[in-house]
Amino acid sequence: MPRPSKPPTDTQIRRAKPPKLLVDGKGLALRVKETSAGVTKTWVFNYYKPHSKKRTNIGLGAYPEVKLSHARELREEYRGVLARNIDPKDYRLEQQTMALRALQNTFESIYREWIEVRSPDWLDSYKHRLTKAMELHVLPGIGNLPIDKITREHGRKIIQPLEDRKAGETVTKLCRWCNEVMEYAVDC
Repeated sequence: MPRPSKPPTDTQIRRAKPPKLLVDGKGLALRVKETSAGVTKTWVFNYYKPHSKKRTNIGLGAYPEVKLSHARELREEYRGVLARNIDPKDYRLEQQTMALRALQNTFESIYREWIEVRSPDWLDSYKHRLTKAMELHVLPGIGNLPIDKITREHGRKIIQPLEDRKAGETVTKLCRWCNEVMEYAVDC
């Protein structure tokens, strides 16, 4: 039976000298090494892969950027992932991919894709009016926002100046086009 050890404190972690492995428990440890750049302190989570049952590590980040409390939160998150028979490395890669995809799915990128798909059915004059109006009024306001973060309030901020100028027809068209872009985003 393993000897119970006391989890390290923040003070012990700050004072740790290489080479050392400070074990926090439940798979979490701080690896202290001497490198050419100086002393590095890296959090690692040691676990068994769900299907192959091989022992492996996943890095959680460097101390002090990743504090002890955050490393413990990550450990618990990954232990929960392991309980569902998912490898934490695969889980983290999927989370990073989803976050990157969300950042790349801006209103403007979806709008450009929508234009490519829909424009073959349009007259050139209609396409020109649509693109000019959208690029003048809508894209400066919400073009860089991720599509899933756009709210009605964003739409109101874009439309309000046009309503104040009594540009009712433009407001109607912009609302319709924005709704079509959003519906296209949901469909895709």
